[in-house]
Amino acid sequence: MLNISRFTLRDWRRHGYGPKFARVKGGIRYTLAELERWLADQVADPEFYRAELLKDPRRHDRQQRMAYAASFREVMKRKRRTAAA
Repeated sequence: MLNISRFTLRDWRRHGYGPKFARVKGGIRYTLAELERWLADQVADPEFYRAELLKDPRRHDRQQRMAYAASFREVMKRKRRTAAA
């Protein structure tokens, strides 16, 4: 149903993440209701992520990154020219 490997599920259980499970006769079992509940909780809230992007000053749009890269290249060219002279 989830297409998640048993090893990933094992790691999630060890770290307290993932759907709730039950041990039955030495095996791990998940109820369909618990899987559906867990999947519903994983739906991303676009407003939350948009707010996080606006809060984080390290995240820039593409134009800002390109402008920074261009100015960095110019500075490096000037340094090379002065070092060669």
